[in-house]
Amino acid sequence: MTIPPLLEELLLAHGVSGAEDAVQAIVRREAKAMGAEITTDVLGSTIARVRGVGSGRVLALFAHADQIGMVVRGAGDDGLLKLWELR
Repeated sequence: MTIPPLLEELLLAHGVSGAEDAVQAIVRREAKAMGAEITTDVLGSTIARVRGVGSGRVLALFAHADQIGMVVRGAGDDGLLKLWELR
């Protein structure tokens, strides 16, 4: 199965917690291309709004833009990874 280009771009973009700028830039670009009004809150979250023209239903989509990040310090003979701990 082929991965759609936009999904591949999102999957390959760096986005560890606290540094999701690359992912947010893709989201803003794609939302703007759909005609959305783009704003950013104080935490850096992207808010894209497409206004309706009638009195129909309201739809809201929420998603995380970060991914789990860790630093591997080494690997044991048993194949287990040794991770750097944040304290």
